Amino acid sequence: MTRLNVLLCMLVLITACTSSKRTQEKIKHNGHCSECEIYIVEKLIPQLESCDYDMDSREDCKFNKEEFEKHASCFLGMKKEVLENLIGADYGYSVKERANSSTLLWFKYNRFNENTRLIEILNLNASRILDSNVACLDCDKVYANIRVGHRLKKMRFEEFHERYKGCFYGKQTAFLIENLGLKDRIEEGEDYNYSYNKKVQLGKDIYTINFLFYPGERLIDLRLID
Repeated sequence: MTRLNVLLCMLVLITACTSSKRTQEKIKHNGHCSECEIYIVEKLIPQLESCDYDMDSREDCKFNKEEFEKHASCFLGMKKEVLENLIGADYGYSVKERANSSTLLWFKYNRFNENTRLIEILNLNASRILDSNVACLDCDKVYANIRVGHRLKKMRFEEFHERYKGCFYGKQTAFLIENLGLKDRIEEGEDYNYSYNKKVQLGKDIYTINFLFYPGERLIDLRLID
């Protein structure tokens, strides 16, 4: 191998390592748990990168829908700018000599106040996405502890919000009302939104959290009540 080839190989390795490190830092900053980190870095990003415009064949796109649906809770509740910074904003692809392009994913955001977060993932199996509950989040345990008033791990509300957002955002209204034991509906005015307050104990600290819903649909925001 010539010196030039060696230098080129080293450059490729350095670039790959740097890119991976940056991705890890983005994920860590967003509060993802271990299973989500592994899926995003090792599987999702390479899969999305394989799906490009003007591919030779549809089979060149390695995106696994079922795998993404299983890990949907890793993404629900993410801020729009954070999600796009992590996996990009264009999820389209096309095959050579075909006029029309296709889209892998459509993301719907709440656009409520300035807290723009992902509340729905379209173009996939909706029921599988709603049932998504990755093991490292353990949403069922979180729901149960909140419902009966048991203490959760000590953390600030902001940490709780980012770590467990996938357990709440986009989940259907009736599901969360039942699983969290929400009572005493609060009407939110002209937008026809409504909410429920619930006390949540994080360590020794007790917070009152407001769960905001869009009428008849899904949770669109979590707010801390002073």
